[in-house]
Amino acid sequence: KWAFAVLLLFLVVSVASSLSNYRDKFSEGDRGTICLSCAVVITSLERYILFKEPNIEKAISKYCDLFGGKVASICRVFIAVEARPLLILLKNKQKPDAVCKALGFCRGYEHCQLHPVDGETKFETAQLRKDPWWLPLIQPFLDALKNHVPLVDGDGDLFSTIDTFRGSAWRGKDCDDRSRDIYPGRKVQDRDPDVDSDCNGIKGTSPSGQSYEDLYCSKTTRRGVAILGDSAGAHFRLPPQLLEPAYINATIYSSVPRIAELEADWPHLSWVTSFTEDKTGVTPGPSQSIYKKLKKRNRCNHRDYQNISVNGARSGTMKDISKTLSRNQTQDHPMLLFYALVGNDVCNGHPGDPGTPVDQFRQNVEATLDHLDTILPKGSYVVFEGLAVGGKLYEILQNETHPLGAPYPMVYDFLTCVKRNPCYGWMNTNETIRAKTTSHAEELSAVYQKIINEKSYNNFKMIYHDFPFEDVIPHVKTAWKEMIEPFDGFHPSQLLGSLTADVIWDFLEKNHPDAIGEVNPYNDKIEELFGDQGGY
Repeated sequence: KWAFAVLLLFLVVSVASSLSNYRDKFSEGDRGTICLSCAVVITSLERYILFKEPNIEKAISKYCDLFGGKVASICRVFIAVEARPLLILLKNKQKPDAVCKALGFCRGYEHCQLHPVDGETKFETAQLRKDPWWLPLIQPFLDALKNHVPLVDGDGDLFSTIDTFRGSAWRGKDCDDRSRDIYPGRKVQDRDPDVDSDCNGIKGTSPSGQSYEDLYCSKTTRRGVAILGDSAGAHFRLPPQLLEPAYINATIYSSVPRIAELEADWPHLSWVTSFTEDKTGVTPGPSQSIYKKLKKRNRCNHRDYQNISVNGARSGTMKDISKTLSRNQTQDHPMLLFYALVGNDVCNGHPGDPGTPVDQFRQNVEATLDHLDTILPKGSYVVFEGLAVGGKLYEILQNETHPLGAPYPMVYDFLTCVKRNPCYGWMNTNETIRAKTTSHAEELSAVYQKIINEKSYNNFKMIYHDFPFEDVIPHVKTAWKEMIEPFDGFHPSQLLGSLTADVIWDFLEKNHPDAIGEVNPYNDKIEELFGDQGGY
């Protein structure tokens, strides 16, 4: 799914015509992503023509201008050189999926249909070209995304000074990228009081000669927070505003490069690690989080968050992904860690994939827990979140229209056809398959409680909570469809994520107060002296 965001950017700047000719270097799934991404961009362009600028030649040029800067320049150069096939197709009013097939973006998926056929495509498939010149330039970025670690990390401590490319949007911002001994979550022991060794913005010496870190933090219960998750934990979201005529403007579209750099995820607004509010209008709604609540409880926890979520992650891949979590048992504070893989172990992308067997799922989870026991400081907690209640999806959306302009069931079928359905088991029209997937999810969720009952670890305690869909019902004051991301019709929305944070926090505060620590009595003093503590 991260590739979806990157490819969306490439398609938008129009260099992706070369991408279709590079098809033999891509996997079958990647080719499906290319096809789907093309359909998204052409839908946006056609709506711009329909609602903003009826002259197609002018519309394409103005559409490029929406992105601003170098992206707009590259787009205009491409349009000037290679726009003829696209112009012919648009003038013939071909549907987006027909345009993409004609331009060669859907090779191997010509039979997949998003919109009803109302005429023959009037342009032959594009000729093959040489390998794209820009691929070697972006390879380091792609490699960094695949490794799930910050691209910019001068000291190798896995914390960064930039926010995108797995930087501080995912992990607390590093306040000194030249020293491996300075990073969020570190214990401050026998350190220079004038150096902010744990990046929480608290440093210096009080008039009595005691360091402020020791005075206001040393006797409090410190807690970092992290999530080992999938796209739901990362808050995967493609803003529907990109396809809504009222929002097709430079303000919204200038954010597309940043969306790509974040892998189409919004970890800084997610239910575990949100630390800010959306000010662009691209992701409206509340953004409550476990991290915000932990910081409010103890301001010494500032910046101590890590979102180790990966789009498409399953229990099997999490064994390796968890190794990118940064924690030292002797040098760092304990952690409240959420293990939240809500769907991919049952969310087969295509018919015939049975998902992860129960026994294998338990082996995978225990392998990750074994690793965590070697890095988490004593006194940590691991909170399991059960798998999603995905059977509700079809019931809620079956009569709604997708932002692409087709009914959700038809979009589900198209996603399945191009092998990009994020969860075929629930996102299909077959009630029997949906029920079977729900049953499998319940079996996997039950594994967590069995592990809690039958195993123990030296450095952390374990807690379980069901996926809180039912728990948020009393708080829902809007349509149920507002709980689901409209673009993919699967992921929790900003609103559901915020309600999830409230529900889980209330559960911990009531039943496991030790997991979140006591309120710091010096919070007001810290705010008075250090303000926003350096921000984010």
